Amino acid sequence: MRMTFKQLLHKWLLPLFIFLCLAVAVGCSCGETKVGNVNYNKYNNLFDDMNGTQLKAAQRFGIVPVDDRSYAFDDDKRLVKVSTCDAYKIDKLTHSVPYLTNGASTLLRTIGETFRKRLELEGLSDCRLIVTSLLRTKDDVRRLQGVNANASSNSTHCYATTFDITYQRFEGGRKSSGERYTEILSEVLQDLRKQGRCYVRFETNQHCFHITSRK
Repeated sequence: MRMTFKQLLHKWLLPLFIFLCLAVAVGCSCGETKVGNVNYNKYNNLFDDMNGTQLKAAQRFGIVPVDDRSYAFDDDKRLVKVSTCDAYKIDKLTHSVPYLTNGASTLLRTIGETFRKRLELEGLSDCRLIVTSLLRTKDDVRRLQGVNANASSNSTHCYATTFDITYQRFEGGRKSSGERYTEILSEVLQDLRKQGRCYVRFETNQHCFHITSRK
């Protein structure tokens, strides 16, 4: 017996429509929040630790730079593998590998956890920071220079003391709160910087906070 259009609607199309709506809602809540407006002048002035300053800390507390990834983990006693967790998300990495020194790994965890606590205190939707770059080998740097002429040959990333956190994307959260997420992240970094825990550079081209551990 052939079903009428009304019967077909109630049996198949309506449930399918409801399912698609729920899927979209779940996708929005679990996706990324992108920040539209960022006050570049404000953050440039707040976070101006240049490469030379960060490099001194990287050389003091980091590993000896390695040529390529096959040698990247020889000094494994000083390196910690960094994975996505409740405090942050590791982005898809193209020119780095997810390893840091113990000090840098602890700093990253502190930043992520403090950020989420600040969100909770303000009653904002929970979200995670997104880490876009970590340890780079010399080979990674050379490949990066092929697509980014401004990439430094003696990058602090080579010492496993440095990581980048994007200020334009957050895992989860609400779009309407995006600018506030960036502000809160900057406040967390300011506090840790004042405590002597890190150096921070605001990077406009890479849309990230470039952070080097001082321990």
